[in-house]
Amino acid sequence: MPGKLRSLVDIGCLVRVAEETPRVAISQAMALARMHEAHLVISLVVQTFSAPYSPLWSGVGAGVANDLNKNAIAEAESLAESLRAEIGVAGIVGEVEVLSGPLADVTCAAADAARAVDLVVLDQPLGLLDSAEMLLEEALFRSGRPVLVASPVQPAFETVRKVLLGWDGSAHAVRACAEAMALFPALEEIEVVAISGEKKRVVSRPAESYTRHLARKGVKATLTELALGGASVGALLDARAQASGADIIAMGAFGQSRLREFLLGGTTVELTEGAQTALLLVY
Repeated sequence: MPGKLRSLVDIGCLVRVAEETPRVAISQAMALARMHEAHLVISLVVQTFSAPYSPLWSGVGAGVANDLNKNAIAEAESLAESLRAEIGVAGIVGEVEVLSGPLADVTCAAADAARAVDLVVLDQPLGLLDSAEMLLEEALFRSGRPVLVASPVQPAFETVRKVLLGWDGSAHAVRACAEAMALFPALEEIEVVAISGEKKRVVSRPAESYTRHLARKGVKATLTELALGGASVGALLDARAQASGADIIAMGAFGQSRLREFLLGGTTVELTEGAQTALLLVY
C-alpha cells in the first residue's frame, strides 16, 4: 500500500546577495523546513557584471568588473558555508547553492529550479529598481509554485493556523486558497475578506458561496466585507490580517496587467514591498 502523501516536502529559498544580504526569508524557510521535516534548498543569487566596450578603457573596465564579480562570489560562498553549518546544527536536511551570472539569466535559472519544490520563500523587494523584484517576478511567473514573501517585522512561524484570503472573485484567489490548504494541513481558520467599492471586483454572492464551500471542507470559514473608503486595498488587507491574528495573507498576484501594476502601483506591488504580514502569492 502506498504511504500517505506529504504536503510540504521541499522548500526553496531564493536570496539575492547584496552588500547587506537580507536573512528574513532564510529564517522563515528554515523554520518551516524544521517543523515540516522538509528538504530545504537555499539558492544565493549573485549578479555579475560585464564591462561595457570602450577602445580606451576596456582593459581597466574589465579589471574592475572582474574584481567586483570575484568579491561578490566570494562573499556568497562565505555566506553559503555559514548557512550550511546553520542548517546542520538545526537538524535540517538541505543544501545551499550559489548561482552567479547576469541578472536576467541567473534569476530565470533560479525560478526554473524552483519547479522542483512545493513552496518558494523570498524576501520583500525594496522597490521596482531593486534586483530582488526581478527575482520575485520570475519566481511567480516561471516556477509554477506558490511564493511566500516573508515579512521583516513578523517573527518566523513554523506552521499556518489562520489564513486571510484576499478575495476578488478571481481564479487566482481560489488557487491561492487551495495552495494554502494543501501546504499547511494544520490550518484551522480562513477569513475571506472582500473589499467593496473597487471597480471590477466580485464581492458578495461569489464570496458567500466560496466561504460556505470552505466550511464544508471542515475549516472554520468566515466572510468579512470591508469598504474601500480612502484606504488602498493592500493597506486594508494588511491591517485586517494584523488585527485578526492571521499568519499569512493569501491572494492571487497581479489583478491587473503586470506592466500597469509595476508602473502605476497596485495591491500586489504594495504588499510585496511593505506588508507587515507574510504573503502567499499565486499567479
